[in-house]
Amino acid sequence: YKVKQWWGDPETQEDIRSYGVSLGAALLVRFFIVEPRFIPSLSMYPTFDIGDQLAVEKVTKFVRPYARNDVVVFKPPPAFLEASGTTLDSKFKKEALIKRVIAVAGDKVEVKNGGVLYVNDVAQKEPFTYERAFYDFGPIPVPPGCLMVFGDNRNHSLDSHIWGFLPSENVIGRAIFKYWPLWRVGGIESSAIDV
Repeated sequence: YKVKQWWGDPETQEDIRSYGVSLGAALLVRFFIVEPRFIPSLSMYPTFDIGDQLAVEKVTKFVRPYARNDVVVFKPPPAFLEASGTTLDSKFKKEALIKRVIAVAGDKVEVKNGGVLYVNDVAQKEPFTYERAFYDFGPIPVPPGCLMVFGDNRNHSLDSHIWGFLPSENVIGRAIFKYWPLWRVGGIESSAIDV
């Protein structure tokens, strides 16, 4: 009887409506606008450290094309799963990865001269990387509908120089803001600077 009385109370009904609307709004924001992400590895160090938490916005991908130096979160393509030795039925295929766009469709990419990244034959200044790459790569053109993504920790990242191109459709959104831990709060550097 008490549960029925409580459930029928106008104040309880109003509370339930308020909670329902709040939960619905939060879920809409989470699934369609901004979602939180957690960094589990050092592949993007020093931009992100293990345990950093960030906001990924999911709207501008529909109105603004990806640009060099955007930091993107994406669903791993089959080539990544193959290169990492992950099976298609593992839970890892549902995980998202984070890397920096170093080239877009139509760009020519090369890593040479002691690990310097060249895009369209222009050496790139990359103040956000941990160190220069210990490898040579390319030259290779990025095909239509694809991106080339590298980790900022070039020598400790399973990225496009190993598994190939990222289909643009796999991108979930752009990383825009670190919000945890508090001493690392801030925006994410993404401006391209040519040497």
